[in-house]
Amino acid sequence: MRKAKYDEKIIKMLEKSGGMKASAVALQLGVRPTTIYKVLTRMLEQGRVVKEDLMFKLAGAVEDVSDLVARTTNAPARTTNAPARTTNALALTLIEEELRIVNAEISELERELHVLREIHNRLYFILGHAR
Repeated sequence: MRKAKYDEKIIKMLEKSGGMKASAVALQLGVRPTTIYKVLTRMLEQGRVVKEDLMFKLAGAVEDVSDLVARTTNAPARTTNAPARTTNALALTLIEEELRIVNAEISELERELHVLREIHNRLYFILGHAR
């Protein structure tokens, strides 16, 4: 298995800063943002980092939904007196917001893919005429 080249550097940066955008990580490391985004996506899948809006942060243990809500809204964690329904509604709202963000990112990537396909087709066209 290939050694993860940027993982430790990214972890140290996230520990120090508390959270960063992929583009900021890339800028500090002097690497293309797409490279760092791939690394962060892998680390996200591994559960080593979490993504909140555009910020990547180190993953922490979340014991239940109320802890997640407290962490993302800066609200105190739910006590036994607080109704679980409210906490679950907040968690659902956070999940819906994350889905909205992911869908927006997918749309942007689809636009970028379309542009790349256009460039690809133009290059083939030019190559065909140059022969």
